[in-house]
Amino acid sequence: MDENESSKLMTQLKEWNLSFLYQTCVDALVDTEAFEYITPSQCDTLLAGFPFGIRIKFIGKLMKTRSTNKDSQINVCTCTHNNNRDGHLKVAVHGTTTVNIDKPVLSLCEVLGSSYQGCLVLDHFKKKMVF
Repeated sequence: MDENESSKLMTQLKEWNLSFLYQTCVDALVDTEAFEYITPSQCDTLLAGFPFGIRIKFIGKLMKTRSTNKDSQINVCTCTHNNNRDGHLKVAVHGTTTVNIDKPVLSLCEVLGSSYQGCLVLDHFKKKMVF
């Protein structure tokens, strides 16, 4: 593990108030990239010598960080419907590039209602009153 990665690892663990786990991670060659792939059962193996509460905190912080990172990656493009009623979409990618798409806007209900599986999904949400 190079010095830059060691620094990133320590910073991440400090943010989680778990900096005392640094040497354990280094000894097991677990870096911040490994945090992207590690499973809860692997976390339990990594932290086997630590109390249960520490393992819970580590896994919780890891999952929360993953969730936050995914949310920030999901927000890649936004679609807005023109008010001209022309059925065109305006798509902004990363807030910088705007592309006009000449395909009509489809209703989710229309799309789901056009297939058997889609009808099942619609029925489920109607029964649960979430629709």
